[in-house]
Amino acid sequence: MNTLKNSIDAGVSQEGVKRIYNSISGWYDVWGNLAESKARKRAIELADIKNGQSIIEVAVGPGLAFIEIVKRNPSGVNIGIDISDGMLSKVKKRMSKIQSENYELLNASAFNIPFPDGEFDTLFNNYMFDLIPFNDMGKILKEYR
Repeated sequence: MNTLKNSIDAGVSQEGVKRIYNSISGWYDVWGNLAESKARKRAIELADIKNGQSIIEVAVGPGLAFIEIVKRNPSGVNIGIDISDGMLSKVKKRMSKIQSENYELLNASAFNIPFPDGEFDTLFNNYMFDLIPFNDMGKILKEYR
């Protein structure tokens, strides 16, 4: 039995994803804190962030992980990208509450990360692959590589 054949494909275009996440950005923190906290904390732990690194978070969302990345990497490079203006607005508001200007937030896609290859020590990504059609997984993984 092939698991992929029995799985549900994303079935949502990137424009659709953008519209959905723009519309839910106002309350996504509630969901993120209820349903994603344990996995997010574990992912940050596994990333083993060291101060002075160059880190990009793809699909930064409302910044629930990004704020922790910036706190752990105050002397490094911290970039967050997302296709949703609503989510970027949310993360900008969250980041304004900390004493750091050591980050940059950009409207950009995981399909076309606007930096040269090899630019980052760590690429961090949570909760995005379920939004990518199976046929596009290779494109994303190639871009991440």
